[in-house]
Parts: sequence; structure tokens; C-alpha cells
Amino acid sequence: MSNVLAADDDTNKMLQMIFLPNYTTSKEYLYICSLDVNVQLILPGKQSCATQPLKFTMNGSLLLGSRDATNMRIDNLLGKDVVVLFGMTYYDHLQCDNNKRSPLVEKITNVILNDKIFGNVDPLLKDYFEQMPT
Repeated sequence: MSNVLAADDDTNKMLQMIFLPNYTTSKEYLYICSLDVNVQLILPGKQSCATQPLKFTMNGSLLLGSRDATNMRIDNLLGKDVVVLFGMTYYDHLQCDNNKRSPLVEKITNVILNDKIFGNVDPLLKDYFEQMPT
């Protein structure tokens, strides 16, 4: 994905994606303050995103993420000026047909996994997308 963004003349001057190997919270101070947009894609009720979104947001980052508990708390505290949330809440997820994906999520997943736009997909990421219910 990083290569696709870097090759796009419309966005490469404004948007860059990096991978931080061996991520640990003790290294956060080196890069948290440098983000413009923090993307937190969490499956509500399946994963936890701890305090990183709050740290990024407190340092001026915009939060783009799913409706998990942490992101919704930040949204309640800071409001729509810095937070954009999408998707189902944990309670919405419980009401839906388990493991049934929406047509939009199915289409996006197929593009990421099969169209090779972003290159070969890491097996762990592929497992994540295949298990994503909504």
C-alpha cells in the first residue's frame, strides 16, 4: 500500500504510509506527535485498541476509525471536529447475522485480497480480512 500511495501524484505530497517494525509502546514518543490522521480499524468486541488513539488525538491527530469502545469514548469527549467513526458498534454487531458481511465490505475485501492493487497480501492480514464479519 505504501508503494501505491507513493506512486500517486495526487496524494504523495500529502500522504505517506510507513511500517514500524518491532512496535512497542515505549517507542511511541518518537512518532505519535508526527501523525496527521490516525486510523484505528478495530472489530468491536473482538479486539482492543488500548490508549494509542487517545495519545495520537491528544497530540493533534485526526481519528478515523471503527466504532469500538475506545474510539467512541474519544468521540464523546472531543467531538466530530477530530473524530470520524464508521461501521457497527459492538451491540449492532450482536444483532446482525453472525459472520455475514455487508456487500460493501465483501467488495472491499475482495479488491484488497484478490486484485493485487496493493501487492501480495501478508497471510496474517489475509486471515484478518477473511474473519472480519461485518
